[in-house]
Amino acid sequence: MTNPTEDPLCRRGRWMLLDDATDYLGSSPKQMRVFKNQACPPHLHFEHGAKVSAPAPFHRFQFVFISPPDTVCQGEDQWSLTLAQWSHMCHHLGNLDLDMDEQSFMSSCAKKDSAMFEEYTGHPATPSNIKRALEEKLMKSSKHLESSPTKRVGRPKKNGNNNQAAATTKTTTTTTSTRKSIMPSEKAINKDVIKRLGEIKPLNVASDPALKELAGMMRLKKMDTVCFVGDNNRNMAFALCQSCDSHRLCRMTPNHCSHCRQCQLNNSKETQLQIRRKRNADNRVAADSTVPLSSLLSDELKTRGQNMKRARDVKALALKRIKKKLMKKDKQLKQMSIEMKKNVTVCIL
Repeated sequence: MTNPTEDPLCRRGRWMLLDDATDYLGSSPKQMRVFKNQACPPHLHFEHGAKVSAPAPFHRFQFVFISPPDTVCQGEDQWSLTLAQWSHMCHHLGNLDLDMDEQSFMSSCAKKDSAMFEEYTGHPATPSNIKRALEEKLMKSSKHLESSPTKRVGRPKKNGNNNQAAATTKTTTTTTSTRKSIMPSEKAINKDVIKRLGEIKPLNVASDPALKELAGMMRLKKMDTVCFVGDNNRNMAFALCQSCDSHRLCRMTPNHCSHCRQCQLNNSKETQLQIRRKRNADNRVAADSTVPLSSLLSDELKTRGQNMKRARDVKALALKRIKKKLMKKDKQLKQMSIEMKKNVTVCIL
């Protein structure tokens, strides 16, 4: 047992064996299969040791990364360690003698493994901290995994064509039956949604993790709303947005909208923008327009570029005509100055 006053390990998330994660989350194997195959919550990530080239015997098992509450498993950049790093760390540190003193333990422990342990748990790699991580099932030793059997079912034995056909049909029927039973029915989802809505406050509907999982199952079942009668005999609905992944609790009305308020606002803004674009179409593509190029559409950019090029050509022609006039005036002035000099010299003589 761990002391509750101790600083907790693995604040950034933890890797756990699938069975240990099921007990830690208070879930069931059936629910974990639903999470893995159909509707995975945002704070969980399933990965098999064989896919990341984990050392033996880690390559035979399924693991789960559990992020802290109210966070999302966005990718390996957000994790403290990847499954490959975690399995190699457990393979090396879990097989060491943890009863030796700290100095001899540090001399026998590799710096890379101790650095990964500190990155993973937030605590230095000491024998007491490693024992604590093993007790809390945040690490697994190779000896423990070698003694635990895997749950992967192999192919049936080939005892003849008839036996093989019977075995394959038997396995297919069992797999199809389990696949059908994994996903709950629509009636069960409706009951779970109504029950959960009665347990929480209306303000917590959008952030409740249980409702998020039920909303994911509803999307897989292609369900839009769950209607029920609320307080004061009001017709209420737990509705899913058709444009984003959000869900909400609202009154069921004849003109019920299938989009959330944010999507409705975005759609109204888009329609207003389209009306303004049509009204100011000529001003947007004019050569002297003040509309930024980044806010123009592809067709508008093409027309705007043509208009700007035409305006530049007109200015260039005007400047060319002005230049010709100035050169002509300059020649006339030079000739007048020459004639005036001749007249002056004649008058002097």
